[in-house]
Amino acid sequence: ILDKNLKPVPIGVKGELYISGDGVARGYINNPKLTKEKFIENPFVEGLKMYKTGDLARRLSNDTIEFLGRADGQVKIKGYRIEIEDIESHLAKHDNVYDTVVMSKRDKNENDILCAYIVAEHEVSISDLRNYLSRTLPEYMIPTYFFKIDKIPLTINGKVDKHAIESMGQKINSQAEYVEPQSDDEKIIAETWREILDINRVSIKDNFMELGGDSIKATQIVSRLNNLGIYLSARDILTYQTIEQIISSVDLTAKNRTYNQQLLSGERELNPIEEWFFYQKFKNPNYYNQSVLLQLKKDIDINIIETAFEKLIKHHDGLRTNYDKERNLLYFNNEHLVKSFRVEKYDISSVANHKKSQKLEEVCVNIKEGFDIVDGLLIKAAVIKYSENELKLFVSAHHLIIDGISWRILLEDLYFIYNSLELKQKVNLTKKTASLKEWYHELIDFYTPEKIIHEREFWEDIERTQFLIPCDFKTTDWTVKNLKFIIKSLDEKETQYLLTDANKVYNTDTLTLMLVALAKTLNDWTEEDCFVIEMENHGRHIHNIDLSKTIGWFTAMYPLKLKINTNNISEQIMSIKEQIKRTPNNGIGYGVLKFIKQELRCIKHNISQIRFNYLGQFDNEVDNDLFSYCNDYTGKEIAAINNITSNFEINSMIINGKLHISFGYNKKSFDENTIVGLMNVYLNNLKSILEFLKREEDVYFTPSDFETVDISEDDLSEILK
Repeated sequence: ILDKNLKPVPIGVKGELYISGDGVARGYINNPKLTKEKFIENPFVEGLKMYKTGDLARRLSNDTIEFLGRADGQVKIKGYRIEIEDIESHLAKHDNVYDTVVMSKRDKNENDILCAYIVAEHEVSISDLRNYLSRTLPEYMIPTYFFKIDKIPLTINGKVDKHAIESMGQKINSQAEYVEPQSDDEKIIAETWREILDINRVSIKDNFMELGGDSIKATQIVSRLNNLGIYLSARDILTYQTIEQIISSVDLTAKNRTYNQQLLSGERELNPIEEWFFYQKFKNPNYYNQSVLLQLKKDIDINIIETAFEKLIKHHDGLRTNYDKERNLLYFNNEHLVKSFRVEKYDISSVANHKKSQKLEEVCVNIKEGFDIVDGLLIKAAVIKYSENELKLFVSAHHLIIDGISWRILLEDLYFIYNSLELKQKVNLTKKTASLKEWYHELIDFYTPEKIIHEREFWEDIERTQFLIPCDFKTTDWTVKNLKFIIKSLDEKETQYLLTDANKVYNTDTLTLMLVALAKTLNDWTEEDCFVIEMENHGRHIHNIDLSKTIGWFTAMYPLKLKINTNNISEQIMSIKEQIKRTPNNGIGYGVLKFIKQELRCIKHNISQIRFNYLGQFDNEVDNDLFSYCNDYTGKEIAAINNITSNFEINSMIINGKLHISFGYNKKSFDENTIVGLMNVYLNNLKSILEFLKREEDVYFTPSDFETVDISEDDLSEILK
């Protein structure tokens, strides 16, 4: 701590803090003037540099250093320390900028923002200034607002008069945050993001995750872009996150692998989740479905909708899947192509209103019960006349051929085909991506002996962990007939915040924050601090194979161990985030090792205590000018005589802008009041986390944010102090 003459100050006396040693950088990139000013010769060690921090501090008698403020123009924006002079230096190099001053101000929400005051000889646009600065500065160092002024006002001492400058100038552009796409590729990517993310417009600087994106949305975007001749992977989007960074970092013309576009036939091996299904030995394996009920927005032509399903079944090979019981194999049954697809028609419009819901359930359950996995087509549809002016389309599929992403693909293609046929246009579906057979072999090849050894220890450690949830009653009856659900939701405002701004503070995602709330809830309920949760995700995580338009069941199911050792929300979020990130390869290896490689068979298989599945967002796929999602109950998706596979199951998805959460439980094991109470505690925990994040002003990093560096949480904490 030195005075203005670079002499050490006594204990208790204020001075400026200087840093020297091996950790000091070499200077500021592309800014020799600022480097010369801030990185100076160390007067105490010859040949060594020291950094002039601009921090005012004093050393106390106990050797603690007390921070007293700033001596220069360094400010903190969005959690980042920023040198004002650095921004001014870059901005002054612009051909049309004669002079400039950058200042930190508070916006109407009391957030610190940067404002640049420009003396320019000619007109200058905000997009030009922002594009210029973005070549050398990170996003958080680019001013939010730009003002054009005639000259820089000075005090009588020749210094910038900051009070006077605040009342001067005309804002160059009120849309400072928006940078319009310019090139064809930028426009196509931005429009695709806008449609998939269901937002008004997209800037090339907008962060994909902050707009509410996730891996499922990235997969949908990749599929659409590939069909438009722009070749990206979901990993590219999740890595670079802004259109500007994607454009500059990825070769958009490099085609991915090409896949067989012919009709597939023959047998295929069971993938991990399919092995799990048959491992359950359900009494009625034919009734294990997923279904969607859609509200039709106009009268439809039954012949056209039937033709549309026939084209779907021909194009998507997975829809023609059947099971060879003798050989324990699945196969593509092309006999389904010679049979006409029939959409059933039901009329319940004359049923009394108070009985209509029950009648709808009866109709839908009757359809669900009609599958035969050995030789029947595993998708069915029906048009139901609900009232005189109300039609519904019900679609049910056996889980062996469908999952969450597959529903998005199917409904998007169904809408496209129906519209094309109705307009008498040629149906040009997007090209097929990797088949289920290709994916299986890619998955097996991915798991080399080295990966198996590494992951086996990880999964065995979790499977040895004891965790039991407290039940209200003892029972031996764990059949689906006892399964009940409690469903609640967040409002649209809370959901939108959960999807976007809530994740900026700790660089999280929606799932992470939901799991933090779950860990807090389990801690309250069980009084334990370590839990094992059976997780489900979409499972399409191998990066060198494209599954963006493939229909099938790819789900990864795996155990996740979470510990919660503190009541501090900040520490809870960072800890849970890191525990999730430690899961190898998003959990896809657990099923491979347990069911395919049989590396984990020695560990006894028990019913999972708690299962968690976040299905992501359903937006335009279930809301267009033909149909929209209908939330009416259509009955159980699993045969009543089949066994429940988890003591307690949580499913969640975002539909029509709201997060819907379902708690499933055995009514012979839990009192309904217990589950209602748990739901309320969970929602309160989630809301308290969101409220906490709204108050946070800084940005916090954890080791997983630096994937290429081997660094511990303690080391990172020391660096970021």
